[in-house]
Amino acid sequence: MSGFKERFSNVLSWGAGLWLIGCISISLTVFLFGRTDDDLIVEMNFAIFGVSGWIATGIVNYLLCGNFRLIPWAKKNAQGN
Repeated sequence: MSGFKERFSNVLSWGAGLWLIGCISISLTVFLFGRTDDDLIVEMNFAIFGVSGWIATGIVNYLLCGNFRLIPWAKKNAQGN
């Protein structure tokens, strides 16, 4: 993978990871401090929104860079995955 593609892939995968952490953090906060059924719906929406955004970014990363990276800190093997 070229230098630009590798850096772009890193930015996409780290951005997706931070997105997921943010959505899960909001979801857990609502779960811990929310007391109504509406709060449960908000919690589930944030969790689903976070995971779907994480996977969608992995797909975009694969289409643009040829690398389906969902875990940014994972070691790449010799074939560039």
